[in-house]
Amino acid sequence: MLYLFLGESPQEKDKRMGAIKREVLLTRDAEKLDYAMLDARRCSPEDLKKSLLALPAVSERRLLVIRQIHKLSQQNKNILVEFVASKPGHIVIVLETTQSSLPKKLAADLNPLARVESFRSGYKITPFDLTKLMAARKPREALKLLSQLLDEGQQPVQITGALVWYWGNKMSGRVTPEAFQSGLRALQQADLNIKRTRLLPRQAVEVLVVELMQLMVSNTNSIK
Repeated sequence: MLYLFLGESPQEKDKRMGAIKREVLLTRDAEKLDYAMLDARRCSPEDLKKSLLALPAVSERRLLVIRQIHKLSQQNKNILVEFVASKPGHIVIVLETTQSSLPKKLAADLNPLARVESFRSGYKITPFDLTKLMAARKPREALKLLSQLLDEGQQPVQITGALVWYWGNKMSGRVTPEAFQSGLRALQQADLNIKRTRLLPRQAVEVLVVELMQLMVSNTNSIK
């Protein structure tokens, strides 16, 4: 079975994905052994082949999710199309993209073989939604929303720009002077990490959010 999820509603996609998981993966062991997720932007041909060909360990079928499918390399597109055209019975594949449609050639190859489901959202999240969760001291929710922003194509430099504005305009006087200066240094370091590729841009902004939230939480008593 092949599913194709299109559109920019991560919450609705997560709900639908949960339903598919419950249908395919019937036990906790199955969730651990027969479930895999790949990111098309960082997936090697070897990893893709291995995930496609692996047989289920405890379930009738494995579940494989491939995120941001429109970002697959041409070699990986060829591997995927050839594989799903053979209609394998040992695996359920969910292809996900934040785009409303696939590139023309890929759509022509995959759409006839897939159950296509479109997800629309009336509200597009922004980096300032991230700052609201940070202000509410919700690190887990903040990191999840950060992941959504990045998956939907928001550039790390745009996110750090919003964080620079937030820290400079909203946190001065709300944390200790030492914590405020530490936050400024963390912002500067993240900018260097992104521009000089010391870390992958995604990793750099994730580290930045964690550091800023640690400063905010550890200085809760000093907030006015």
